[in-house]
Amino acid sequence: DQQSPPSISASAAHLELLDAFLAVKQKVLTSNALDRAFSIMPKDKLVTVGRKRTRKADPTFQQRRLVKWPIYVRIAAARFLRWWDSLEFVLSDGKILFPGYDLNITENCLPPLDVLMVWHAFMLNPSKYEEFCRLGPRPNDLSVNFPWTLVERKTSILGKVDLFESLVDHQSHSATVRTGLAKMVSTNGRSPLEVRFSGLREIPPGGEEWTLIGDLGSAVERQGVFVEKMWKSLWLRSSALQGTLDRATTRYERFLQLFKKYPGKMLVPTLDIDLIWHTHQCFPKSYQTLCEKEASRKFNHDDSLPRTKLKDGFKETCLLYEAEFKEEYNICLCWNCEAVRSELEKCYSAEKIDFNAIGKRVKDDVNYHKAVQLDKVDRERLEACHNIRVQNMT
Repeated sequence: DQQSPPSISASAAHLELLDAFLAVKQKVLTSNALDRAFSIMPKDKLVTVGRKRTRKADPTFQQRRLVKWPIYVRIAAARFLRWWDSLEFVLSDGKILFPGYDLNITENCLPPLDVLMVWHAFMLNPSKYEEFCRLGPRPNDLSVNFPWTLVERKTSILGKVDLFESLVDHQSHSATVRTGLAKMVSTNGRSPLEVRFSGLREIPPGGEEWTLIGDLGSAVERQGVFVEKMWKSLWLRSSALQGTLDRATTRYERFLQLFKKYPGKMLVPTLDIDLIWHTHQCFPKSYQTLCEKEASRKFNHDDSLPRTKLKDGFKETCLLYEAEFKEEYNICLCWNCEAVRSELEKCYSAEKIDFNAIGKRVKDDVNYHKAVQLDKVDRERLEACHNIRVQNMT
């Protein structure tokens, strides 16, 4: 619907996708195989302690491993641009498409996770994304929709060959590719992209495309803060997920009303509103239409503002929201509080509310979901330890 904010299912799929992005980052940063591909090796030293020779761990190794992520996302950005160049022809099946014709990503042309990650971060800067789209071969390429339906089916994404697999398979690369990777590490990614696998061609430094790759990589890195906040909230595994997203959508609609009423103010969202805002921006045409309808202007989303400015803006947003809607703006969004809100909403039409019964249901429900999550975390930790041992053996 071009006149509505995103659905609850789209916001839930968004949480799933953010989890996948964080998993990729952790995989890149902890992979011994990728260390070898990037020629990042520990420089342990043998030292003498008393009469014994012992190995002293390299204190710089963990810090040097961090360079993998900025390099990874910039290669992903280059892959995004190559994918985007061919997107219209693939979607149209060779037919001529006219401006305004909605394009939906099919499973056959769904990009791998690293490309989706870059596309997602790009959409979260609407002004730059719109400018990029309008410079394309077809006006109004905002009609290309983010594939939320396919994202909900995890197998569609997980089945794609990701950049990670291409990079760790370094033994199959030519010596030029391996040297290029090492060179990129040593210069923090400022040298030309000399890797030619997975459809990536060499992009000379200094040009507009090179600058765009750097900007897109930085956008992905900045989004990492939000991704980690979403993971820590664990709403995706909460018993009150539907209620949380439903209330967040209502609060987001109110947030848009404040934009309309106070055009000169810098409004800062809470975490739940920000999730719906992000999800909405991944429907570019719908986002543009609703913004113009609600406030006769576009709302840009700038994640590069300094923290002090955001802090001041948030304080003012709290005051404006509470004055306008007579409700607290900066609310606690933990599992317990959200579960209580969801239970109370079920009782709005009841003549009498049994608070003891509500408290027991909330306690039992939250404890059950916490137990399930702890069991999942334990199993993931065991699997991670096993994978690390296997990597060290190889």
